[in-house]
Amino acid sequence: MRSPCGRETSGAGARCLLRAENLSLRIGADADARPIVAGVDLTLHAGEMVGLLGPNGCGKTSLLRMLAGILRPTGGAVRRAGADVSVGMISQHVAANLLPWLTGADNVALPGRVQGRSPRRSRREAAQKLDTLGLGHLADRYPHQLSGGQQQLLALARWLANPPNVLLIDEGWSMLDFVQRERVYGYLRDFCAQGHRCICLVSHNVGELAGVVDRGCLISGPPATIADEIELTQHATCAHRVEALWESARRIFAIA
Repeated sequence: MRSPCGRETSGAGARCLLRAENLSLRIGADADARPIVAGVDLTLHAGEMVGLLGPNGCGKTSLLRMLAGILRPTGGAVRRAGADVSVGMISQHVAANLLPWLTGADNVALPGRVQGRSPRRSRREAAQKLDTLGLGHLADRYPHQLSGGQQQLLALARWLANPPNVLLIDEGWSMLDFVQRERVYGYLRDFCAQGHRCICLVSHNVGELAGVVDRGCLISGPPATIADEIELTQHATCAHRVEALWESARRIFAIA
């Protein structure tokens, strides 16, 4: 049996969860329309982490927003493997991830409430996840009482407490120190290892990205296109993964 993503949904192959087909976005009217994304084909499979790497302003955020269903493409399509496939997104804009009138625990509990769980159950599960992540002390604080890094961790906790099948992350750790980043990547690896889930994340740090993702996509633009796609799991060491990604980046972006 085939999913809308075009891969087998059973057997040895990993299930396709989400697929972009010839995805394009233009902003403006008629002859004045400006291309933002052009002809992107991208498939996300269960159990993998995919990284997007590209220069500022090339269209990575617009691409993620179309994958999330926030932006409507002007060409092509985004297909999910079924109605049961859910998608969540963590924005690079910290204030966009949390509701300012809710406490940390209530922000984390919000997706559970939307899914129909009782307020008591949702908040209990949120508190448990915050404790697991070492964020229990933030449960009763409001977003304006938190640092930027703490807000980013709360945004992650919300999706880990209410995990979607596909989690899209747009530079979600820009305000975290290196210790917290390492912990976060551990959480993300655990996330992908649990059932039919995958992550697609944007980062500008080649070394960091190569150390955690299974596949790296180099985005050129604008308009955003996938200039190269590298399977990093074929490299035995992190150093080899970093060098493979850097070699492609130097070639595509003309880095001396």
